Amino acid sequence: MAIHIQLPTEIEMLLKAKAAQRRQTLEEYLQEIASREARTGNGSTGLTQAELAPQDRATLWRTWASSHRSLPTVADDSRETIYAGRGE
Repeated sequence: MAIHIQLPTEIEMLLKAKAAQRRQTLEEYLQEIASREARTGNGSTGLTQAELAPQDRATLWRTWASSHRSLPTVADDSRETIYAGRGE
């Protein structure tokens, strides 16, 4: 289904920049947003995570994970670091 909407130029530019950051076209980015909102928006679908198909849950998780920035280093969560300076 094709839908045509008019966006203010500044909104279009912001959306294009966000799409480019994700290496997507504007159409792909907007389709992803619409799909996510349709599934998870304000609960209008009434589906819980358990009721979604496995591939839909995976897509939602990947979308959520990709919305966070990557850290340049690996976190050091070793016991030595956690208890450093405690005299143990």
